[in-house]
Amino acid sequence: MERMLVLAEDLLEVNEHRNNRSDVGRARIFRAHCLSKLREQAETSPVSSRDFSEALHRAERGLIAMDASASGLTLAQQIKGALENFCTELRRLEAEALALDRRRMEELPLQQIRGAAASPHRKLVTVRIQTFSGAEFQVSCGLDENLICLKEYIHSSGGPCARDQELVWSRSELAWIQELETRISDSFSLFYLGITDGDAAILYYVRFCHQCRGRVEAK
Repeated sequence: MERMLVLAEDLLEVNEHRNNRSDVGRARIFRAHCLSKLREQAETSPVSSRDFSEALHRAERGLIAMDASASGLTLAQQIKGALENFCTELRRLEAEALALDRRRMEELPLQQIRGAAASPHRKLVTVRIQTFSGAEFQVSCGLDENLICLKEYIHSSGGPCARDQELVWSRSELAWIQELETRISDSFSLFYLGITDGDAAILYYVRFCHQCRGRVEAK
């Protein structure tokens, strides 16, 4: 959904730049371009939310239903209206998703925590996870598994998506993990990072932003 919002805002900005120097032919071409890019983004980044699909279909219908006999300037204004409405709906859906994720964070310790399955050929460690609100639970993970696997176990137990998680480790010897880029630390095994049985970390919910390729809000 974030990628779609970034795309819609980019198209809206382009439309603003060409608003006052648009003939009918160019306006129609840009309208077709908007439809093509929205559909392409929807296909490459599918979202299962019914509300999102309905918002996308309304935006597409709004672009398709424009008056073909209108002037270029009028078409540009209609494109602006359709994209603005779409952006507004996406921001509303994002806010609702954020509120839902926060509720899940509060309920996380009440969920059945899923971790790595025991195996005679795998060394498991138990990691104590604390949420920012003070709740605590434990997750088991293989020493040979990457840090992203630990985050995926947390996610499968009802926590936020792995990309929206930030783990701040309590033991001072693990402080160097925070100095790494997330994509790098996530690719290292727990053994390589020095995480041992009984280590503790605080789980922060940090919303990932596709536009700035970073984190935007924490809980």
